[in-house]
This record gives sequence, C-alpha cells and structure tokens, in this order.
Amino acid sequence: MKLDLTLTPFSYPGSSYAIRWMGESPDEPEGLYLCTARKVGWRSRIAKLDLLQDGEVRPLSAADAEPAVLEFRSGETAGQACFGSPTQLVLRAEGAGLRLTFVKPSHLLERERGAAEINCSAQYEIAGVLPLEGSLERHAEWDGDNAVWGYVDCLPDPETGAAEAVLELVYGASVWQPAADPVRFAAALAEAEQAYAAWRAPFGEAARPADRDAYDLAAYLHWSSVVQPSGYLTRGTVYSSMTGMAGIWSWDHCFHAMALIHGDPDLAWDQLMLMFDRQDRYGALPDCMTETYVHWGSTKPPIHGFALGWLMDRAPEQITDERLTEAYAPLAAWTDWWMTYRDRNGNGIPEYHNGNDCGWDNSTIFQSGVPLESPDLSAYLVLQMETLARVAERLSMPEQARDWAERAEELLRLMVERFRSGDRLRPIRLEGEARIASSSLLEFIPLLLGRRLPEDVASAMIQELRDPRFWTEYGWASEALDSPLYVEDGYWRGPVWAPPAFLLVHALHELGEKAFAREAAVRFLDTVSAAGMAENFSSRTGASQRDPAIVWTASAFMLLQAYVRVD
Repeated sequence: MKLDLTLTPFSYPGSSYAIRWMGESPDEPEGLYLCTARKVGWRSRIAKLDLLQDGEVRPLSAADAEPAVLEFRSGETAGQACFGSPTQLVLRAEGAGLRLTFVKPSHLLERERGAAEINCSAQYEIAGVLPLEGSLERHAEWDGDNAVWGYVDCLPDPETGAAEAVLELVYGASVWQPAADPVRFAAALAEAEQAYAAWRAPFGEAARPADRDAYDLAAYLHWSSVVQPSGYLTRGTVYSSMTGMAGIWSWDHCFHAMALIHGDPDLAWDQLMLMFDRQDRYGALPDCMTETYVHWGSTKPPIHGFALGWLMDRAPEQITDERLTEAYAPLAAWTDWWMTYRDRNGNGIPEYHNGNDCGWDNSTIFQSGVPLESPDLSAYLVLQMETLARVAERLSMPEQARDWAERAEELLRLMVERFRSGDRLRPIRLEGEARIASSSLLEFIPLLLGRRLPEDVASAMIQELRDPRFWTEYGWASEALDSPLYVEDGYWRGPVWAPPAFLLVHALHELGEKAFAREAAVRFLDTVSAAGMAENFSSRTGASQRDPAIVWTASAFMLLQAYVRVD
C-alpha cells in the first residue's frame, strides 16, 4: 500500500507527529513537512524535509510512503524516514544529504556529539538532531530579535556517502538529552514493519476485491492515528485525524471502538470509555478534547448506548462483566444528564441546545433556532436505556434493569406521541411549539429503533430514503438535493457522510431491508474507494471534501464490510 502524502499523513502509534505534503502558506513554501497534532502553538508545521546535493537543496520530484517508511525523491536521489519511537524520527539518504528547515521562529544551539538543539517556539516544542552517520551543520539567520529560517544540514559521511540522523521531539520538558545508544534506521524500519504487520493481521481483508486498497488504508489510519496518554488523554486515543481535525470528539470515538473491536479489543474498549474519563459532575461529556484542552461549549449525541449494545451483540467474548461494570455508572449518568438538564419544559422529551450537540453541527433542523426537541435524540436515548437494562441484567441488578426498561418504553411512547405528524416524526422548536419540516437526513436516524416504530412511520421513512432527493449514486445526501438550503460543500447541508451511512445501513438491515442496506453500503464503499477517507463527499460528484484523512470515515468503511457480505 502506497500513501498519498498530500492526503494521508505518515505517522506512528503513540506519536503526536506526522509527515505530510503541504501547500504554500505565509512564510512556509510548499513541501514535505513534519507537523505536530497538538494544536498548542500557533503553527502545526515544525520542519521542512529536503534533499541536498553538492550543498544545494534539490526540489523534490516525488514523496510517498508505506505504513512503516516514507521516501522522498529528487530525480534518482532519495531520502527515507521512519519512526524509531513515537517521538523519534530516523532519517537516511545515500549519495545525498538532508536538510531540516525549521519554521520561524526557531532558535538553534550546538550540542555535544555534533548534535543540534532547536527551540521550536511556534509549537512550544524542543527538537534535537543527532548525527548517526555523517555530520551536521547548523545555519540560523538572526534578525536582531529572533531566528528567521534556521536549518540543519545532515551531510554524508565521506567514506560511505550516506547521511543518517535521528530527530527527537520533546514536549512538556525543558531539556533534550541525546540518546546514549540511538536507534539506527535499519533497526527502526524492521521494528516498524513488524509492528504494523502484527497489528494489521487480525483485521482480515475487505469483503470485496474492489475495496482491498481502501480497506488497507482504513486500517492504517486507525493504527497511525493513536496518540499516547498525555495531558487530558488518559488512554491511548485514536484521534479523529492527524491533520486539521486533530483531537477526539464525543461520538467519533464510538465508531472507532466498533471498528477496532475484532482486531484490537483493548484499544477498542479504551476508545469507548476515554470520553467518560472526562465526564463532568453532572454527567455530561465534553464536545471534544486533545491532550492540551477539553471543550465544554457543547457536547455530542448519546450514541454510546447504541455502540455498547452493538459491541455486546457482535463481540460478546470481549465485552466482559468487568468491562460492563466499568461502563454502567458513567453511561447511566450520561443518560440522566440529558433527561435532567436538557428538558427545559419538563415534558420528558430531551432537547438540543446547540446544533453541535447532535453531531450534525449546521443541520437545517436548526434553521429556526433552539432549543429543539428532535426525534433522533430521543431515539438514541431509548436505545441507551435499553442497553443499560441489558447491562444491569447481566450484572445481577434486576431492579435497575426493570427501571431502565420501563424508562425506555415510556420515552418511546412519549416520542412517538410528541413527534408524530402523519407518517413522519418531526422536530419541535420549544418556542411557539413550532413543528419543523426540514429536508435533513437527520430526521431518518430514528429508524435505528427498528420495529419499535409504528409500521407506517418506518415504511414511510424507508420509502423516502429511496427518493432521489436523498438517494444518490454516492450515498445519501445529508440535505435533500432539491432543498433551497442545500449546499454541495455545506458540511451537514448536502454532503455524503460516513456516520449516517453506517447507522442507516444498520437500521435497514435490522428491519429486514437487507437488499437496500447492501446497496447503500456498496454505494458508500464505492465512493470512499474512489475518493479516499475524506471527512465528507460531494453528493453530486462523489469528490472528497474537507479533511482528507479522517478516521470515522475509515471506521464506517470497515464496519460496512459486514453488510455487503452474503448472509
């Protein structure tokens, strides 16, 4: 598998760093850059990688990567990079030198053993470069206040013609100590290859030959997007992306958990639980977090009960009583938070106070404002209460099991009574009790309730999902194509997205609409195989949009494999 570095970052499990090809920006020319995913400073780019020939930088003609190694070329000359650890990048070139140009302001200092230390002020990092073969030269232009463009040249050994160096990054400490016995390139590469092969093997292969390459890419994104515990992150965390969407959001992690459960069950469980480690005293989950901040301005929908129920059904050997005990109390508190602090009129129906709370940030159901009671939220909570009942039963808590089952039944009754308008369920804005008739795909998420819904309501929803207003050759549009509010690249107002693709395929499959579910899965898989693991896709052309390498798209891609296999 070859990685297109303009789309997919090259990284390593546990690392907060990635290499990718980036376009020109102020003070930073186009090129191959080592970047940080921390978002703590004001720049993500740390250093630009180049090849040297006779002391001159040679423009790169190509750069690509495999899971364990990256190669960048200028004509017949090539350099390579691989991770020796989450914080160490080993670089090598034969017949050429290497240049690391650190973005300004960066202060360069000479260290022992011919090494160089760089204070990367814009990223709040310290970098150290230690020569392993050949030697280093430092260059830094000073403008009277700061270093402008500082760079380190790794020059070839006169006898071997090779240049090799290790770049180490330090965050959260004031001192870089060069390793006494640094890892060499060949050893680092062999270890990385073995680590990836061992991790990849349990995930098997794609259900269809046409998806083989994309499936490999999806697996790689999960592997390379793991950030080690640090700061606010209490567990190894699969970031949503190692590019613009670096961090984890309080529903992405559920898709990651479901996709990982059969290949790396311990990592999968950590994904499900990690946001609960930051649950507040009222029971809420943060909207998102990184190792350096937690965002509380909004939250995400309570899909967690659905996810845990899905895991209990499909990986029962992994969801032990010990794990259910760990999950029960925080999941119950999360459920109660919605029912207590998001029910302003006290009618037993929870509401959204922010578009971000539903995960579909700018969905047109919010066009008239908030607070808004929405059927999808009640549907998620019905499923969450049912899962809590199952967990309580497993853990020999019969009274709690009965209570949750009764609460689920009552919320289901209330939501159908409250939202039903003919053969559809429609959101209601609290102000003026205004019923919203939007053209958003979000209104179909209650199909997750399956046969709990009135038959005519479920049938009407399924029929409308076949309507070309939503049903495109690339998957379901998040906003009807004929809606006056449709925008092709309008985030949740038009594009095809991974989460509803998986959720609705699952819902249709459970309702017995297996042929329709399979066709929907195939359309989405075809779109991703053609366009990559983008954040979303044009519902008119299938082109990738926004973040080019996002993990929940990869998660949905892996999950949907089960729905295209012959039963």
